[in-house]
Amino acid sequence: RYLDRISIYQKIHARLLISHLKMAYAGGVGFLDAFGADNIGQVRINDNHGDYEVHLVPGEGNIDFVGMFGALDARGYEGWFSLGFGNDADKVRVKEWFEKLL
Repeated sequence: RYLDRISIYQKIHARLLISHLKMAYAGGVGFLDAFGADNIGQVRINDNHGDYEVHLVPGEGNIDFVGMFGALDARGYEGWFSLGFGNDADKVRVKEWFEKLL
């Protein structure tokens, strides 16, 4: 994996933006394999349609969150999640759905 070859990155963890993976890596699973889940310290969650950056409430775009959470889990991700969309009411509205994914 790329960052494993650079010794300074052994103490630095990246923040993974799921919406950016959708735009740049067609869903992101290949990126997770190349980057390594242990190099990720936080996953930021918001949705989009894959054509430009927008912070939609999950379910309003077309990101496969079930697949992405499954891929993170299968690769041993144990870090933080942050919610980068909407207002407090939006976050409460999708809370139970996310709890099922985790």
